[in-house]
Amino acid sequence: MLAALNRETSGLIPFLLMFSIFALPEGSWREVMLFFIAACVTYVAIVVGLRFLYERQELLMPDGHHQGLDFLQYNLLRAITWRS
Repeated sequence: MLAALNRETSGLIPFLLMFSIFALPEGSWREVMLFFIAACVTYVAIVVGLRFLYERQELLMPDGHHQGLDFLQYNLLRAITWRS
């Protein structure tokens, strides 16, 4: 539950659980599937709840750069990006 509050990619964690079925003894896949379904439902509920709570946010881009390749080029070619 805490991971879903932090990042959307945490939605992949239940799939790691599901892939563990191949390493488990026969017959224990039902327990894993119950946890998988519960984890997916919990994740979806949290993400949908956060979307309703925060509504639509304005995308802020520095120095008037556009999203995509323009922004990638900006980050790669800035001197401050490579300074330690």
